[in-house]
Amino acid sequence: MSILDVIATGADEAPRARQGVDRVPAYLPGEAPPGGTGRSVKLSSNESPLGCSPLAAAAFQAHAGSLQLYPDAGAQALHDAIAAKFSLDPARVVTTCGSEELLHLAARAFVDTDDEVVVSQYGFIGHHIAALAAGAERIVVPERDYSVDLDAMVAAVGPRTKLVFLANPGNPTGTVLPASAIADFHARLPRRVVLVLDAAYAEFAELDPAYGCGLDLAEQSDNVLVTRTFSKMYGLAGLRIGWGYGRASLIDNINRVRPAFNANAVAQAVAIAALQDDDFVRRSRDLNSAGLVQLSEGLAKLGIAVTPSVCNFVLAHFGAETPGADALFEALRLRGIVVRPVKGYGLPDALRISVGLPEDNQFLLDELAVILAGAR
Repeated sequence: MSILDVIATGADEAPRARQGVDRVPAYLPGEAPPGGTGRSVKLSSNESPLGCSPLAAAAFQAHAGSLQLYPDAGAQALHDAIAAKFSLDPARVVTTCGSEELLHLAARAFVDTDDEVVVSQYGFIGHHIAALAAGAERIVVPERDYSVDLDAMVAAVGPRTKLVFLANPGNPTGTVLPASAIADFHARLPRRVVLVLDAAYAEFAELDPAYGCGLDLAEQSDNVLVTRTFSKMYGLAGLRIGWGYGRASLIDNINRVRPAFNANAVAQAVAIAALQDDDFVRRSRDLNSAGLVQLSEGLAKLGIAVTPSVCNFVLAHFGAETPGADALFEALRLRGIVVRPVKGYGLPDALRISVGLPEDNQFLLDELAVILAGAR
């Protein structure tokens, strides 16, 4: 058979993805409110209700005249700013297009096809996607009371395990584990296993004196990667800028698979400015703390169970006496309020509700009360 015959034989075949791609779940982002002239509130994506820091906004405007320039591929100024803020070694910082990119880079750098990656049952879905996209076998460990079961996670680690994803605090649960428990968990892992501590919501959890995001572990250990983001507390979700910290050898391997110029110039400059505004972070924390109380107590008065959260959202559970999570999601959406269904996490009877401005939180509670009253 000639080469022309071979080409002709496959001429009508459609492109085929590599083996395992069909197992990767699609990421479903939080919806935006429906259009219309009425009031609308988005409480689906855990975005900052205060926007971003005025210093960050000014930095964004200042870069409008230099968009034709490539960014610093090494993001050195941002690495220096992060290192100064958190007392770290700038050579061990890596910046990415949001912290979710770093989850994928970690899997790409350290996981071979058919290796195992251990994830928690209700862990961020990005952990599951990164593991499967790398061709790994995903080992899903059940949680206990919507919190990571560290003993079960250790028991799930086997000879083929290369990486463990652990979000602390958790998303979509909002639960948190103390730093001492994380340190003990790490000590029980084989040194060959990379522990990725996803600390996207660290700034909220830091109000708990027992919490630690794991930067101390990453400082001392050669198999810990901490991932952080500017999307949540700093209000820069639209710019997609995240960062991570680990031993030099670990970061070097990640940089080898990191795309060039993955952190854009505007995002780098704005993130540097955001780090300087401690007052904005304080105001954001205060607003969130009050909002958590407002939502948790308000939902409880409506007979809705809420998983205790340290993040900028609550996980609300809707029992048999309610119309159900799907019906309530749609009813709220029709009233201009969008929250987050979490059945993709295996929580079909729950909705994740972001903390908004006080008036937005109250709008949700008032409309939900009307919906529930009509259903009872």
